[in-house]
Amino acid sequence: RPTRAAMKRWQRLASVAVAVLAVWAAVVAGVTPVQVPPHAQITVQALPLYAIVVLGAYALAKLGWGVATFNDCKDASDELAEEVKEVRRELKAKGIRL
Repeated sequence: RPTRAAMKRWQRLASVAVAVLAVWAAVVAGVTPVQVPPHAQITVQALPLYAIVVLGAYALAKLGWGVATFNDCKDASDELAEEVKEVRRELKAKGIRL
């Protein structure tokens, strides 16, 4: 039993997201001492969109890597094929055609 209250993963993520979003909103609204040059204002405003695109690309890359490195389980495949044959024999014995 933990003696201190532990934050769950989603709570930590939400906390960081709210903090980053608050800083971004303050910079966009111009209420911070940081002044964004006019030519960079459009980039700062589009940062959330950039973040979504980058996270999406990361997710697709992670998925692609998982598919590319997925291990074949020859033993499990053979076992499953044998079970399918056995079930077909049992169903055929009961008069059920597939």
